[in-house]
Amino acid sequence: MKKGNTIWILAVVFCLLIPLQFVVPIINGSTQLLIVLSGSMHPIMLVGDMVVINQEDPEKIVVGDIIAYRDPGGAPDVLITHRVIGISREDELLFKTKGDANEDEDGYVVPASKLVGRAVSVIPFAGYLPETTKKPGVFILMVMIPALLIIIDEIMKINKYNNPMLARKEEKAQRKQKRVPARNLRTARLLGLVMACVLCFGWLALPGMLASGSVQPDQTIQNKGVLPGVYTIRPVGAQYHSITTPSYGILPPSGEITINEPASISMSPYVLPVFWINIMGGRHPYLPGIVTIVIYTGLLSLGLIPLWYQKPAMRKRKKRSKHRFLSIS
Repeated sequence: MKKGNTIWILAVVFCLLIPLQFVVPIINGSTQLLIVLSGSMHPIMLVGDMVVINQEDPEKIVVGDIIAYRDPGGAPDVLITHRVIGISREDELLFKTKGDANEDEDGYVVPASKLVGRAVSVIPFAGYLPETTKKPGVFILMVMIPALLIIIDEIMKINKYNNPMLARKEEKAQRKQKRVPARNLRTARLLGLVMACVLCFGWLALPGMLASGSVQPDQTIQNKGVLPGVYTIRPVGAQYHSITTPSYGILPPSGEITINEPASISMSPYVLPVFWINIMGGRHPYLPGIVTIVIYTGLLSLGLIPLWYQKPAMRKRKKRSKHRFLSIS
């Protein structure tokens, strides 16, 4: 097997294994996808977002986790996703919950038997896809038209290879195509584009990164960026969990917040989901800004592929004269 074919096979296998890591848990029921229908967890979860819920042992749930549970009132097929603000134990574990956007805590406790799982991620606006694809126009655009184009393409191929003249032309075209040079990777252009993107998105993320780090009591933090910023506050010495949020929020440009205790703060422009920024900010103050630069630099670079990955123009071969000229001395 050729080296190039081996690389392609490994790349395909790798691309297939990544989705399987997400699909298999969904199939066996250990992971569920829920659609946000209300604004009770705004801004960390927006209406239309899809929340990824993993099954979790009730004993491992801690204060600050976002959990999904069946309606304690007994309403069928109703799941609620709120934050745990307190844990007690009687005959079983009981969780006190509250929506981040609600002023009051929930008027009930959630027994461990009602627990469905813990929120581990959010997929922005993915909840709109199921309803959107039900519309006749969208269904025709996404399913019927591509299927029709595939059928027409197959019919044209069958007709082409059944006709000897068209088949010969196709073979000549394929042989000619094999002689066409491969696409050129223009390294200088790619590096220039990446540097320009890093400078551009770095300019947006830098004010938040400069405001991130350790802060002292009664210190005021201001959003000096041109975009709204998401901040995550982690009190010094607090035990931090990936979903636990001691405090988070959104600051408009020129907005400010005063910290009342020693803490570590992370700030990033509001160009990624708050859920993602909150998790990354809890792990390292500068991580949200760095990831923002990397993600948007990569997306813009991929969107501008024609600038740095181009097919070279074919050079026309000069026709040589069949006649040879003899010099007479």
